[in-house]
Amino acid sequence: MSVKTNPICCLCENMCECPYGNNPQPLRKKGVCCGHCNSTVILVRLGLIRWELAKYHIKNLKILYDSYMNQELELISKEDKNVLEL
Repeated sequence: MSVKTNPICCLCENMCECPYGNNPQPLRKKGVCCGHCNSTVILVRLGLIRWELAKYHIKNLKILYDSYMNQELELISKEDKNVLEL
């Protein structure tokens, strides 16, 4: 029976604490990372999620703003027509 050694972290190149390691994505596509580096990986993932949410909200705010401005322009043009009819 062979003894399995813990893998080497692909980020800091130290030996991982557990025999399986952690998923290093999005910082590395292959390999595993140790528990210490996994904290950084999690922070990066959370930052990416926040970035995607921010882009989503900005896009929706732009749609709402454009819709509001179109309604305002329609109201202004109606008012202009009313003034011209007087």
